[in-house]
Amino acid sequence: MREPFVDNLQPASSTSAKRVFFQTLGCKVNQYETQLLRESYLRHGYVEDRENPAVCVLNGCSVTATADRKCLQAARRLKRRFPDAKIVLAGCFAQNLKTLPLELNAKDFSLVSQQDKFKLPCLTESVKPPIELTINGFAGHSRVFLKIQDGCRNRCAYCIVPYLRGEPRSKRQDTVLAEVEGLLSKGYREIVLTGIDLGSWGEDLPGGQRLAGLLRKLIAVKGDFRVRLSSLESARMGDDLLELLNESKICPHLHLPLQSGDDSILRRMHRRYSGSEFLDRVCRIRCSTPRLALTTDVMVGFPGEDEKAFSRTMEVVRDCGFFRVHVFPFNPRPGTPAAGFPEQVSGAVARERVECTAFI
Repeated sequence: MREPFVDNLQPASSTSAKRVFFQTLGCKVNQYETQLLRESYLRHGYVEDRENPAVCVLNGCSVTATADRKCLQAARRLKRRFPDAKIVLAGCFAQNLKTLPLELNAKDFSLVSQQDKFKLPCLTESVKPPIELTINGFAGHSRVFLKIQDGCRNRCAYCIVPYLRGEPRSKRQDTVLAEVEGLLSKGYREIVLTGIDLGSWGEDLPGGQRLAGLLRKLIAVKGDFRVRLSSLESARMGDDLLELLNESKICPHLHLPLQSGDDSILRRMHRRYSGSEFLDRVCRIRCSTPRLALTTDVMVGFPGEDEKAFSRTMEVVRDCGFFRVHVFPFNPRPGTPAAGFPEQVSGAVARERVECTAFI
């Protein structure tokens, strides 16, 4: 395991009253952002302390109502475990809460917005926009999750994240390259590129930059390392990206979320492809890169999904021949259009469909 701080930071002595503990719930982006917070605290004289912290930072997820509930439970557990500590709630979870629940005392808990959380612990500190902040290490990991993009404008009917993260924003190419070179110098050998809508990287930057161009620059960096892509929308898989998948420094793996294979359900989800279009893209990818491992996400029990629609999804999944399929039931997310859609599918039926997918 790596040390919980990077070697160019100067932590305080172990006797300091400035002690902090971090807990992360959620995606790779959250894990990257926790590392940003960790380095910010350590620069201001804190040390990590898992036994007797003065401050606990809970960087939480709000992608589903279940995620919110787990974050609230985690916050309560932290307070029971560390009754004298201040609990800082951050991430999409804090952004979605707006105000503390009644049972959480403002004296013991504080909420920080997505915009403010990287200013901690000195809220008056002048900082760059969060997308341009960089990390020097990745505590407790042998590979690095590297956020290069934030925000999303896809507005899928079931997803709250675009409302919490805002419009797409890309980290500049020179910043990404410098961050990668710094991490490689620390001995990391796998860089996992991640973002809220990773495939949109560069669209907001001058000159119409694209993810494939950034990848070409990355694989040209000297050193023995590899780059892995996290989740990508299938529509982003153009010829420029396909050409790069056979490069030795690119991990032979793609995660392409299907969600549903039924056209009517995809339209209700506000997904911008049909089942046949998704399958065609998978076939093109396999022809271009036969050694590639493909994984996916499938949501069952979405409002309006009948047996015919579910069967069509299973048919597309079988035809794609995924290496691994993550299947989960639709979870109505307050604040999203799908939460109010008619023809809601019962939880029992959704769970039964999850179990059926085990036989794919």
